[in-house]
Amino acid sequence: MKYIAIPLILLGLLGNLDAIAAVDCKAGKIQAGESLDSYLYQYPTDCLVDSLSEELTRYQLPIDLTRSPNGAELLRAYIAWGDIREGFTALEEDAVGTVGAPGAMKQMYGELAARATEAMSQLKVLIETGAAPDVSALGLDSWKITPSLDLKEVPVGNRPSLPDLAIGSALNTDCEIASGQICQQVLIQGRELMRYWALADHLAGLYSKTTLVTIRDQIVANDESWKTYLYDSKPMLPLDFVLTDFMEKQWQGPDRYENGFRRPPKTQWFLLHPAVGVEYLSGALDGDQLQPMLYIEVVGANRWNEENRWSDVPVLRYLSGASVIASYTDRAAVKDTGYGLTLTFSNVYTMGVARYDGETGVFLSLDLANLFRDKYKNRYEKFKDKDKLSDLKPKAEVP
Repeated sequence: MKYIAIPLILLGLLGNLDAIAAVDCKAGKIQAGESLDSYLYQYPTDCLVDSLSEELTRYQLPIDLTRSPNGAELLRAYIAWGDIREGFTALEEDAVGTVGAPGAMKQMYGELAARATEAMSQLKVLIETGAAPDVSALGLDSWKITPSLDLKEVPVGNRPSLPDLAIGSALNTDCEIASGQICQQVLIQGRELMRYWALADHLAGLYSKTTLVTIRDQIVANDESWKTYLYDSKPMLPLDFVLTDFMEKQWQGPDRYENGFRRPPKTQWFLLHPAVGVEYLSGALDGDQLQPMLYIEVVGANRWNEENRWSDVPVLRYLSGASVIASYTDRAAVKDTGYGLTLTFSNVYTMGVARYDGETGVFLSLDLANLFRDKYKNRYEKFKDKDKLSDLKPKAEVP
């Protein structure tokens, strides 16, 4: 064999490579006192070790993964799932039964093909979008080979669940109600069934684990993204959050896994947001030219993430936001109220201009919302710790 070690996840399926086969791999019929389901349960362990390894080599798929799969590996796994589905479909078409009755296994093969189709659709989401899908039809329990050859019900989001499958009972029924010759055909088809099922069981164990790793990585990355949004972006007040929710419309998107875990909005929006600054107005009287000012961002927007800035042009890539403002400054001989614009750079540095009866002032500002940031940061951290999001982060290895 090409591979030296078999991971623990396959031990129950593949068994001991040195063990003497407990079943006749080419048996033409079931022995007296032996049931078809017990024979086929042992069949992968005793007869399919080498062929499964050859299948994995043919698809260029690993026996084990200690990392998230790359795009090429996911695509090859998708092709393998397609072949599994086609195998189950072919068995459904050829399923035997008594005269006038299709046989119990015909429906089982159709349900297995539907389950493989669902696994393909969920894997396709991961390939095309990088978003971790609902892992149900890719989960180990969805394909685990049990002594009774039963498969558990599989939930698939808002659609009807894939049903429980009593495959062992169906196999035995087709043998019990049929003649010996037909039972031999059921046995031959059952061996093909186990060949596809063994591959599906391996892929489910392999990619359910790595899909969960992908989900964990997404959670950790999104948690870091939310922390940047809440703590290192331009600070927000309640009205800002309301306008941001309204403008970004994030509440309209579903939270199902196949759409990925929700990330912060790309743009922060500001409504009646107060700030203070220091303004220079050359047209004011001596001694009043440099004065503190209060202004309100009537409406504004800020691209807090460097990846989503308004422009990638040098210097302008640091421009994160702009606002329309109403300002107030107490000066002699100049109107106290004015209007203007602000520009924010890298979420932190804000400068602007304001007009007062034909006079123009320029200013630098300090955002008053910074005074509240530590307060809501502590509240967020308590919420996060309560839900133990931090437990999903990779732990440092102990030497």
